[in-house]
Amino acid sequence: MKGNPKLLKVVVDAALKEYPELLEKIREAIDTGSATELRLSAHTLKGVVRYFGTSRADELAFELEMMG
Repeated sequence: MKGNPKLLKVVVDAALKEYPELLEKIREAIDTGSATELRLSAHTLKGVVRYFGTSRADELAFELEMMG
């Protein structure tokens, strides 16, 4: 993405679209006790936030993934 503002915009737009949807799926998975859905949604969220480097969000998504 370095030096490519168009690609950066595509990645940011995709992350902003996916992030709320993934959080809702994670909430639903916790509410319903669906370990598989929790693992898959948290794994996807981890991938989304990693586009921007490792962070606390990445660590927390990994923890949720392991809980699933």
